[in-house]
Amino acid sequence: MELTRSHRLLFVFLLCMFTLAVDQASKIWAASQLANQPAQTYFAVLTLTFSRNYGGWGSLGANWSPLLRGAFFLVLPSLFLLGLVIHTVTSPKVNRVELAGTALLVAGGAGNLIDRARFGFVQDFLYLGYGPIGTNIFNVADMAILAGIGCLLLGPSFSKTKN
Repeated sequence: MELTRSHRLLFVFLLCMFTLAVDQASKIWAASQLANQPAQTYFAVLTLTFSRNYGGWGSLGANWSPLLRGAFFLVLPSLFLLGLVIHTVTSPKVNRVELAGTALLVAGGAGNLIDRARFGFVQDFLYLGYGPIGTNIFNVADMAILAGIGCLLLGPSFSKTKN
């Protein structure tokens, strides 16, 4: 059964708002519980440590001028996310997996955009690694972005093809 435009929009909106709420709540918790505290490691691979990321992934662009950072990390992502939502909601060929991917990508992007607009940086607090191998420090929004990209990449394989 194909979803109507209003159903697609409602699905994207609800999943986006839920994901965004979890992201923002986790950042509020991290700022209150982890800032100015030593890192806490669990199960030898998960470390909770509060970090301010002024750049993008891996602190890319952290040393750029505030104007360039604002344009690159606020304006461009906002336009991209808006275009993605418009395409997803108006295209009848988008399946449920792709809708979920859009919602997750938009929620994660919005979560980090909120941080950048409010603080001038993104609040990160999760690190996965063992020994010399590990991730950058990340947050729930980053996980939503990666999950969303995964859904968008895999989504077409869930489409029903007519032969």
